[in-house]
Amino acid sequence: MTHKKIMQKLLKNGFQAFIVGGCVRDFLMGIEPHDIDITTNATPNQVMEIFPKTVPTGIQFGTVTVLMDDNSYEVTTFRTDGKYLNNRKPESVIFTSSIENDLSRRDFTVNAMAMDVDGNIIDPFNGMNDLKNGIIRAVGNPIERFHEDALRILRAFRFSARFGFEIEAETLKAIKTTRTGLYNISKERISMEICKILLTDNVKKTFKLMLNTGVLQILLPDIAKMVGFQQNNPYHVYDVFEHTLKSVEATRKDLTLRLAMLLHDIGKVYTKTTIDGIDHFYNHAEKSVSIAKEILTDLNFDNNTKDVVIELIKNHDLQIIPLPKYVRRAMTKLNIDLGLLLEVQEADAKAQNPEFAKQKLENIEKIRDILITEKKLTLKDLAINGYDLLSLGFKGKEIGEMKKKLLDIIIDNPRLNNKDVLLSIATANKK
Repeated sequence: MTHKKIMQKLLKNGFQAFIVGGCVRDFLMGIEPHDIDITTNATPNQVMEIFPKTVPTGIQFGTVTVLMDDNSYEVTTFRTDGKYLNNRKPESVIFTSSIENDLSRRDFTVNAMAMDVDGNIIDPFNGMNDLKNGIIRAVGNPIERFHEDALRILRAFRFSARFGFEIEAETLKAIKTTRTGLYNISKERISMEICKILLTDNVKKTFKLMLNTGVLQILLPDIAKMVGFQQNNPYHVYDVFEHTLKSVEATRKDLTLRLAMLLHDIGKVYTKTTIDGIDHFYNHAEKSVSIAKEILTDLNFDNNTKDVVIELIKNHDLQIIPLPKYVRRAMTKLNIDLGLLLEVQEADAKAQNPEFAKQKLENIEKIRDILITEKKLTLKDLAINGYDLLSLGFKGKEIGEMKKKLLDIIIDNPRLNNKDVLLSIATANKK
């Protein structure tokens, strides 16, 4: 392994070398690490002298990237952090000769372990024990850790969600105490952590934990407003918040799908009407679209993600009769793949009253069967073109209008998509 070759070369030159942080945690859990970080008592200049190919990627913080065997590894000098600025970054770092000092600045005990080249573990904060017991515990004083870097609050929730670990009581209490530091975290980092949480098996548990600590109210206040918002309607047995979280977990781990489910009913809080004791939420999809656009833009999601999520939310209640012509109509209407919308509708149904969901789920399966043999028809699929209509005397907007009319006809009956037939229909419909 290349990282061992780097460590051995540092050792050969009289320095210490360890892999550190999340990669040690992952190795101990039997997970293939995404990145391997190396730490050493060699200074950045000494690292650059030892290795012929390096890049000073974060030299002010002691980090040099070593290039070897077509791979790159960050090598960072043992350090302690100076005063933190704006609940996020230290203004300076101080190099140290002690691996224990370096580990003391890290966020959680399970991330504060080091491993030498022979596999021996340096574990001054009992991270192995917390790893064994499934606990996320801050290193040292949790209030100090979160005051230093408020992003650690979201990392605690993310690690808890990813591994199914419990957040230790004092660490959780400190999160509640220091949560306002999240206002100083960039939207990009918040978005990144929320996405990672959404792609775990523990979305519902984690969002409820964020709610109970007041974190959700800071990150996603419109989601928090759904808590306890009842749906007195035969089709629903949960409040909007519970229904939403159940629907998120009912989808596969695809970000656009899970974002769509998280936001699909966010407009219900503003559209509730009660008639004869039954709650209705007329036009809630449109309101959800409006709110979702603001949230996705605020969190700096890319335009493609926003477009797909918004289209899914807009059409999540689209009624489709499970017959070929109606399926083709739906395919033409949508700016996304109908199969993706069916996944949303399936998740939505699974989080509703099981008594009424059965029929919805059966219809979805019938539509999926129809999709196997059907394709989306567009104007390009017409057997005639604009020149053909021009030869019949159609002009300007008339050509476009007639093409749309002919498309509607062949969507209902694809067998009519024949040039002579369409020319005959166009002639008969010419004003």
